[in-house]
Formats: sequence, structure tokens, C-alpha cells
Amino acid sequence: AHFGSSKLFKTYLDNMNNAKTPQDEVRFQRSLSLFQNDEDLEKLFSLILDNNIRSQDSPYLLASCLNNEKMGWKTWEFIEKNWDDLVIKFPENSIVRMLSGIRSLNKRKYLDHINLFFSEEEKIKQGKLQLKQHLEKLEINVKFRESLENQD
Repeated sequence: AHFGSSKLFKTYLDNMNNAKTPQDEVRFQRSLSLFQNDEDLEKLFSLILDNNIRSQDSPYLLASCLNNEKMGWKTWEFIEKNWDDLVIKFPENSIVRMLSGIRSLNKRKYLDHINLFFSEEEKIKQGKLQLKQHLEKLEINVKFRESLENQD
């Protein structure tokens, strides 16, 4: 899926929707987060917003999308833009789990942007300590990346 085409994305989507077992459904569903095409990612976001992917599954799928090196920031932009709808749509305890993927957005400008987003107002009701830990891990990852870039 990582280097898959839009045709393969559609095949995975069909396989997810027609899975014979819950395990196969989850396997194909999570694989959708690995595709690196903007159009496919937008389709996935639409499926989430339109409830074509269950609300109890969507936060984990978005967490996986945040870990996608090429599509992670676009996923964050989707989450930020749709924050108010997502926190209503998703189970309260899954919001901070969705945010676990922010640790992969290891660039200073992303860290600053995300910190600002969460500093403006109280964004989550459950998992405040976990969110703080996610942000700390993101900062550690940013500093590590910067140290590697400065070795040259």
C-alpha cells in the first residue's frame, strides 16, 4: 500500500467493505493509511466524515495517517480543520489516542503549530496527561531530528 496506486486504494477499500472477518476488515482499513496520494487521502477523509468508517475505528486510522511520513501533515490539517466535528463524532476516550500520531510530525514548524493549537483553549476532556506526553515526545523527536541535521 505504501507505494500503491489509486486503483490499489480502491481495491483495498472494496476488500475492507467486503471483508469476511473483522480482522481482515481492520487489516485493509489500516492499510488505507499507508497510501501516499493526495486524492486517496482526501477520499479516506471523506469516508471518515461521512461515517462510512465507524467512529470507533476512525481515530485509530487517523493516528496511523499521522504516522505516514508523506501524508502526516495533511492529516493534521484535516484534524485541525474538522476538530469540532471529530470530537463530537468520536468516542471521547479515543481523541487522545488519535493524537498519538502527532509524535511523527517531527519538524519545528509543526511542533510550534501544534503547541499553539493546544494552548489556545482546552481541546480535550480526557487524556490531558497523555496529550502532554505526546507533545513532549514530539518535542524530543524534533530535537533529535535537528541534531541529526546539524551533524553535517
